[in-house]
Amino acid sequence: MPCITDKKTVQLIAQTYCRNGRNKTRAMKEVGYGAGYADSGRGHRMVFGNVRVEQAIEDIDRENEEIKDEAASINDEYVMRKLIKGLRLAESKGDLVAIARFTELIGKTMAMFKDKVVTDPAQPQLMSEAKRRALIEALKIVEARPKLHKDTG
Repeated sequence: MPCITDKKTVQLIAQTYCRNGRNKTRAMKEVGYGAGYADSGRGHRMVFGNVRVEQAIEDIDRENEEIKDEAASINDEYVMRKLIKGLRLAESKGDLVAIARFTELIGKTMAMFKDKVVTDPAQPQLMSEAKRRALIEALKIVEARPKLHKDTG
C-alpha cells in the first residue's frame, strides 16, 4: 500500500484524481491501493481527507485555473500582434523563409485564403478594425524591406 506521508505519493494521488474526472476509487486503485480499501468510504476519508492531499489537489486546481485564464486571453488581436512581432524579427534578420511564413500566417489569420461566398453582392463583407490595422502594419513591414534583386522588366 502506498505511503500517504510520501510527498511523491501525495502528488501522484492528486494528479491521478484530477486527471481521471475526480473518481476517488479509481485514483486510489491506479496509485496502488487495494480494491477493498479503495472502494471503502474509510479509505476515501483517510486518503482524500489528508491535509497534504487536499493541498495538492487545490494546487493543481489553481494551476488549471491559471491555464484557463491564459487561454481565454488569447484572441485574434493577440495572435496578430505575435505574428507581426515575428515578422519584424524575421525582417531584421533578413530571414526570407521566416518572412514568407509569417506573411502566410498573417493572411491565414485574417482569413484571406478562404473561399468566400457572397450571398448578397450589395452587402460587402467588411474586415474588423483590428484585422485592418494588423494588415496595414504587416504591409508596412513588408514594403519597408529592401529589394533583394532589381526588376528586369
